[in-house]
Amino acid sequence: MIRGVLGKTFRLVGYTIQYGCIAHCAFEYVGGVVMVPTGHVWLEGDNLQNSTDSRYYGPIPYGLIRGRIFFKIWPLSDFGFLRDSPNGQRFSDD
Repeated sequence: MIRGVLGKTFRLVGYTIQYGCIAHCAFEYVGGVVMVPTGHVWLEGDNLQNSTDSRYYGPIPYGLIRGRIFFKIWPLSDFGFLRDSPNGQRFSDD
């Protein structure tokens, strides 16, 4: 599961994700926009052709996440430890 979290896309509540048609998608958003609901995230693996991720399952409930991102390696301009979440909220230490 860490690979999915470290993948290309990690979106929080209030973000929208827009895609064209993805043939292997079981989650209905072909050509549309997905609004990530409260209490969920959108996760994508780094291998778009062979990842089973939110494009297949849809938004993932927070309760299923069993890890925490604490270091970013790409882009190199952002290389280092993460102090804040993508939506500007501080991470807790628990």
